[in-house]
Amino acid sequence: MNYSEFMNNIIHNRADNFTAVTNRLNENEWKELDQYLNTIKQNKALDELDAADYYLFKSLMHEPFLIFPEGSRSYNEENGDITMKYVNPRFMQAYLRPGDVILPINIVGGSDITNGWKLSPATLGVSVAKPYKVTAQMIENYETEGLNVMRTIAALPNIKNVHFDEDVQSRKRRL
Repeated sequence: MNYSEFMNNIIHNRADNFTAVTNRLNENEWKELDQYLNTIKQNKALDELDAADYYLFKSLMHEPFLIFPEGSRSYNEENGDITMKYVNPRFMQAYLRPGDVILPINIVGGSDITNGWKLSPATLGVSVAKPYKVTAQMIENYETEGLNVMRTIAALPNIKNVHFDEDVQSRKRRL
């Protein structure tokens, strides 16, 4: 979608064009988008969006993404290994829809960068697995599938050993 199509069909919400460009949305998604666009239309939030900004944003954010779980997701063991903290598997049911893509990423060493408010030199390890599409069946079985995502992330090779501990996940063990 180019800038003119976006502004005319989405922002200025010409009813026939809006319906044409949103035909892949289900009824609830369509209503949510319509309500959101009416709100930004009322407060003129995107009236000053120019073509240069539109294309810059589009080039940087080709596809929307969600990083979950965010924040500190691990315990540092005495031997230097990393054990993942408890994660609620409902994240899959709450945040993902069929057709979304999961890109499992394992980042190790982030806690070594921060020392209070100071940033310190540190070595980071990053490992990425093959992306896969979310299915309706995965969302239906979110309790298993959400944890399988975390197991996949923990199993990726990295500069430190990362563990998905079933006892931590079941809250039998706290570190």
